[in-house]
Amino acid sequence: MQHQLTGQLLHIYSRNVVLIYISLIVIVGLIAIWSVLPARNKTTGLEGTWSSVTNPRYSYEFRCSGKVDVRCQDSIFKNILTWERIGYKIIVRTADPSQSPVGEWTFKGRLQEQEIRGVATLRTPGDSQLSFYDEVWVREQANSTLGISSGTLRQDLAI
Repeated sequence: MQHQLTGQLLHIYSRNVVLIYISLIVIVGLIAIWSVLPARNKTTGLEGTWSSVTNPRYSYEFRCSGKVDVRCQDSIFKNILTWERIGYKIIVRTADPSQSPVGEWTFKGRLQEQEIRGVATLRTPGDSQLSFYDEVWVREQANSTLGISSGTLRQDLAI
């Protein structure tokens, strides 16, 4: 009788251990899927023109391809920057610092409604020191004063 009871307890214990392992695998899988999902938004939702409040001479045309055109007064620099978005975090950087007239430039900002606030870093060619400065960009509306149509404006930037 005791041997039969021990066998039943061992069977129940084994089944519970298997259920615990399966539950852990499912939980880890769900966490992994959840952590990867924001990466699907790497280059969506910011398409259009953003102007620098800090330095009004500059505006940035975000493309859905992940490229950015820079406008400085009458000059246009095509595909000089790249961008990505992870949730509310925005990163814009020089596509190829060796080909860039300004060198290595990076802007790390946070999307807050219709503006991006953050810090830009700059390392000019031949300079070993980084310069840091605050930046604020605001979204321009279609048919802006620069004459740039932002294409498909997305007002709902929340993820």
